[in-house]
Amino acid sequence: MLPRTVTWMFGRAFDWWGGWIKRAAFSIAVALVAALADSGLLKAWRAAPSGKPKAALVVVQEIFGVNNHIRDVTKRFAKEGYLAIAPAIFDRY
Repeated sequence: MLPRTVTWMFGRAFDWWGGWIKRAAFSIAVALVAALADSGLLKAWRAAPSGKPKAALVVVQEIFGVNNHIRDVTKRFAKEGYLAIAPAIFDRY
């Protein structure tokens, strides 16, 4: 018998014996949050799953700040069950 082979294609798992592997997607809540820091207000983009999160992640922004791509990355982590936050490091007031 040949071993099972799982390949990642298009961001999804594909089992060559059984087809696409379905994963449970969490419903998510997103929000722009802010915290008071020593040098002023620190804003962040937060995405959380509807249930209890598996763990928490900090998504570090690129040089372009918390743009659409970084917000999408935090949402994708939340859909997998993680609490994700992307602080706007360069936007300190």
